Formats: sequence, structure tokens, C-alpha cells
Amino acid sequence: MLVVDDRRDPRVGTPTLGAAPTALLEGFAELGPKVIEVHVVSCLKQPDTLPSQLGPNIWYHPLFVPSWAFLRTMHLGPSFAVRRFLRRNIQPDIVHSQGIEWWCGLAGALSGFPSVLTIHGNIRVILQNSPMRPLSYWKLQALLGDFAIRRHSGVVCISEHVRRNIAPKARKTWLIPNALRSEFLDNRGRAAARGKTPSLLVVGTITENKRPLEILETLFALHDEGLTFEVTFIGRLGRAGRYEQRFAAQLDKATRLGFARHKEHLAAAALANTMAQADALIHFPREEAFGLVVAEAISQAMTVFASRVGGLTEICHRNPQYILVGPHDVGDLRAALKQWLKSDPERDVRLLAEDQIAPYRPVTVAQSTLKAYREVAPVAQLPKSATCG
Repeated sequence: MLVVDDRRDPRVGTPTLGAAPTALLEGFAELGPKVIEVHVVSCLKQPDTLPSQLGPNIWYHPLFVPSWAFLRTMHLGPSFAVRRFLRRNIQPDIVHSQGIEWWCGLAGALSGFPSVLTIHGNIRVILQNSPMRPLSYWKLQALLGDFAIRRHSGVVCISEHVRRNIAPKARKTWLIPNALRSEFLDNRGRAAARGKTPSLLVVGTITENKRPLEILETLFALHDEGLTFEVTFIGRLGRAGRYEQRFAAQLDKATRLGFARHKEHLAAAALANTMAQADALIHFPREEAFGLVVAEAISQAMTVFASRVGGLTEICHRNPQYILVGPHDVGDLRAALKQWLKSDPERDVRLLAEDQIAPYRPVTVAQSTLKAYREVAPVAQLPKSATCG
């Protein structure tokens, strides 16, 4: 499995592989070494990062690649490093590339082994709906992503929305949702101390596509009308771009008024606990391939306000507790929030049917992914002796 390690310093702590890949690995660990052996490969710009074992049947292999060898070579540097390492050390039955946003997709396409690609975000669709900076970088990534889609043996689509957009380019597709991390499943059913003041969450990196500034401006208007609530924004905030600077200025003002705060990052267990104590999630992107944060909120029986776009419509269509609003109309979001805040909802009521969360269990998603692997590599051997550490 080719995955980006998001640690700021990979020499410290355990690998940070993203919510969806982490949950999938939890599912593979539950299946056990008699069913599957997984080797996670990450290309890093820092040397001296040590390999490690992440589970009874899961190994982590860091590969040092100089920083100049990534985008300057159109990711051929990490691709050749991965190809060489796999041939010399692993000889895998199948390679699974996690995403096309960086080097993973191209490396899987050029690995020389049967390969599966998971699309976590359709770059071309995002570019059509929301600018991403720098534009030249993302246009290049879109071209490399198109190449990777065509070269992989098949593509795992996390929603029908993704499948509709990439199916003409892919050799084969499977519809398999992202999995929830175990912390969100373990946290279900716990008594939550939800307070009298409605508590709102906005979770995600502060980017123009996620529209946190528009959400905050909507909440300012509701606050000015005398409605009482508190909101917490959780996500990385860079202050280099104009959009981020405008958001930071408005956030500072809202913080001084006492109804908003910001947290840069929360680990999975802390985020699950925070969701369990909050009342509602606001997720209002211009484009969304799946919406894992919405599935996480659903696992904690939160009310959800979400854009009627992409994969969000597939997650939220079955339950009136999930309120879909027009993706291009901030007024629609404002009206829905205003009605909910004025209704004095029974915020301590937690009704969540098991079938709403069952599709996102790690072992369920892992089993579906394994079936896809076997379609691509039907003669795959049983797991080898786990000697690579």
C-alpha cells in the first residue's frame, strides 16, 4: 500500500497515514495474517526514518527521496524508488495506491505489479467548482492523476459520485466507501455531556473548497440576530493565502465575541469525544468525493448540515436528522441553522440504527477491498512468511 505519511517530522512518533487508509489498515489487521499481509510504503524527504510494525500483519517501510525529486521530476523520483524497493524486497501480489493528490498514484501506475487505485478526491471536479492554489500545481496533478487512473488495473471509488466522473478513464471500478477508524466505533453509545448551549463543529483543513469563511459569516449573522450557540473550527489553518487570512481575521473577531474558537488538530480519539459532546456538524464544501467527517459525525449521532453535493448526498439521503442544503446558496444554510437553533431540539436524544454505520466498519471495508484485489490478482498466493520488518 502506497500512502503519504503526513508527519511533520517522520523521525518522531508513529506514521500518520490519513483517516481512511488508517481505518482500512485496522480492517486488514482484524482479518489477520492468515488472510492478508500488508506492507505500507511511504516516500519521505527526511532520511533516517526507521521501519516499524503497525500490526500483526502490517509493516511500514519509509523510503528516503530527496525533496527535489518529487514534483520537479513529475514524481518520477518517488515512483522509481518505490518500483526498485518493491522488486528487491517485497515482490507483492498487488499494489494499492492511496490517492492521486501527490506521488502515490503515479508510483502505483509505474510499479510493474498489478495495481489498484483509491480516488479520495477528484481533482478535476474540484478545480471546476473551487480554485486551488497554486493552480499550476493542481493542473499538473490532474494530468498525472488521469495517467494513473488509466494505468491502474482498477479504481476503488468511495462514492457513486466519484465513479461517474472517472469511470470512462478506468479499466475497472469498485464502489467501496471509506471506513471509520475504531475510535469512532468504540465511542458509540457513551453518555455525552451535551450542554444547554447548542454546540456546533466545523471540521476540515481551512481551504476555499470547504468554505469555512462562508460558514463563519453565516454564524455571525445568526449571532447578530441574538441566537445563542458556540462553534469550534477544527483543522489546519495556514495564513499564507488571502482566503485563509480573511478567515483568520473573522475568527479572531468571533473569538473575542465569545462564540467561536479554533483547534489546529485533534487525534482520532479526541475528535470522537468532541463530536460526542457536540450537537451538530456543519460541512458545506463546494465539492466532496465522500465526506468521511460526516460519517464520523453520524457515528456519534450528531445532527448534520451538509451541502447537497457529491458523496454527501449518498451518505445523508436516508435520515431527516441529516439536513442537506443548496451548495451554492449560503442563505439556505443560514435558514436551516436558524430553524434548528430556534426549535430547541432535544439534543440529548441519540437514535442511530446499526445499518447506518455498518457499511463503514473497517473489517467490512477491508473484506470488500480484498475481493477487489482478488479480481485483479486472482492467482495471488497465501501470505508469505512475514520476515520483512
